[in-house]
Amino acid sequence: MNRRAFEFDLHGEGVFRLGNREYCYPLTIADCRSRYLIACEGLSSIKSQFAFAAFECMHRTLKNETTKSAAFNYLQQQERLGELIEDYNNERPHQALAGRYPGQAYTPSVRIYEPAKEPEHPDHDKAIRVTQCGRICIGRRKINLSRSFANQIVGIREVADKIWLVSVMEHDPGFFDQDEGRVEPTANPFIPVTEKL
Repeated sequence: MNRRAFEFDLHGEGVFRLGNREYCYPLTIADCRSRYLIACEGLSSIKSQFAFAAFECMHRTLKNETTKSAAFNYLQQQERLGELIEDYNNERPHQALAGRYPGQAYTPSVRIYEPAKEPEHPDHDKAIRVTQCGRICIGRRKINLSRSFANQIVGIREVADKIWLVSVMEHDPGFFDQDEGRVEPTANPFIPVTEKL
């Protein structure tokens, strides 16, 4: 199976200030084999769930060509970044590609990207999205689960009188009741059977 390797960056290496004095953090996505620049987005923060590892070669080029002098705001800067993508991919031969352009070496994946489907919990009373701070909200009630489940869909099911089971796909992290405002953990399903004895 041919696996694609991509580079992602949303790191301090390429950060610069716009004309309005706000910081711009460019997120770049490039195909490692062809060096084809798939995306280049100017963002206002590095607090992003798709921030991975930094790579310097692209950001040196990006800074030299799009920030001297920087645009006044993100919209204007994004226009410059779009122009860089076109130039970098189709008008600039690359030494590592034997003088070819990244656009000549790049082959798009035949698979169409589809985001993962939201988990379903058909055997549960409700499916609820966990808040950013890790809580399950039922009406005015807030039950603490964990930040590690933030934005995930969990299922809740009443298993006894005023006692609910919380499930994440096929795992059951715990229970909560009518009175407590937190989920109490169940036994760890990842411990091998021999250790449980």
